[in-house]
Amino acid sequence: MLYRFSSDGPEVTTSVKSLDFVYLPGDSDIVCINALQDEMTKEYIVGIGFVTDQEKGYLNIYGSSSQERLSECYLRYSELSCVPLQLTHTYYISPTSSQLQWAFLLSRGRPFASSSSTAMNESPICVFARLCDTESGASNVKDGSNGSASVSRSHGTHNESVDSVYGELSPTSSLNLFPELARIPRTTILYMDFMLPTSTPFIRLSAFGGQDGWFGAYRTDMKQGVLLQKLEFSHDSAVTSVRLFNPCLGLTGDPCSNDTDRWDLLVCSAFDAAVVYSDIFRNDCLGLSNQLVLPHSTEYDHVNCASVGDFDFDGIPELVLGTFGQTLLFYRWKPDAGDSAVSESTKGSYELVAQRSVIGPVHCLSPPLDIVGDGVKSLVILTNRGLHVYRHKIESVLDLLKQRLSHRLTV
Repeated sequence: MLYRFSSDGPEVTTSVKSLDFVYLPGDSDIVCINALQDEMTKEYIVGIGFVTDQEKGYLNIYGSSSQERLSECYLRYSELSCVPLQLTHTYYISPTSSQLQWAFLLSRGRPFASSSSTAMNESPICVFARLCDTESGASNVKDGSNGSASVSRSHGTHNESVDSVYGELSPTSSLNLFPELARIPRTTILYMDFMLPTSTPFIRLSAFGGQDGWFGAYRTDMKQGVLLQKLEFSHDSAVTSVRLFNPCLGLTGDPCSNDTDRWDLLVCSAFDAAVVYSDIFRNDCLGLSNQLVLPHSTEYDHVNCASVGDFDFDGIPELVLGTFGQTLLFYRWKPDAGDSAVSESTKGSYELVAQRSVIGPVHCLSPPLDIVGDGVKSLVILTNRGLHVYRHKIESVLDLLKQRLSHRLTV
């Protein structure tokens, strides 16, 4: 389903269009989906992982400059040896073009019964990207071509030339582009998160959470293909979500606002309390010494998902948790009393400031999204009863804007 939102006033109008993707059998169940817009070609890219009644799994990749034709423009059809779990995307530096290039990363569950015995020993994460960026592919790139051109699409028919452009990378090629994957233990990865800090070019931050409670965070030099830092810890139950975030960006009049090297990690677990680990890379630590527990996060069944963003316009990110118990939990940073402005973002705790019941267990939370183009961020929530959008009242936004403008005029 493709959702579009528009607004001519306080009300948001939603239009829904059904997209019938080619190469999706009628007996298939979609397990995971991820989308992006290619920065080089400006095309929309969608990856869909699904399983069929025949105990088989596949990953389809589609791409088009037109949303209307996206479902017809097939780029890759790959059979999987294991059950697909989470599909996400991040970027690497292409060895053929020396520019950022997207890649899909897919976490894998149990092997299918029809898979070979070697599937048990495969990496828990597989990478899908341009095949010309592999060691063998780079040597075959034609002179004068950087591999960034748009690919000719097949429309419902199998096309070998398309299959030769995108595909699953070999373990060696995957580790060359993503050396952090070599440090992940043999566990089922339930959640992955990636960030590219704007202040440090060529650095990729990544976090992974496992079914056995293990989680880790990594800092990688993409240009050199070198792992710079690894941090690992574990909880007593499955990790359901991990989120890397900078708690200082957006603060005005605070020296901490320039602290672009500080990164915190939110870790949500099935039966443990949700926890924030503060300043993990500079502390070089994931542990009890930099752990902040989110109060009451275990009281509404297990936490399924999380979102981090500045939802109240104060420059400090809030945390939103979605639970299987049909509840949203909103947390706000509370600085210690008497702290100076510099330390307001480094000393304190998170407090539960609001909770909201929803219809059905919460399966997914979006980051803050400007869905209608008015500059005001919204929160999109997916439950088993449908898609829900939470927006600020326009009157509250205008009142806050007037207060901010009035304050600036008097300073």
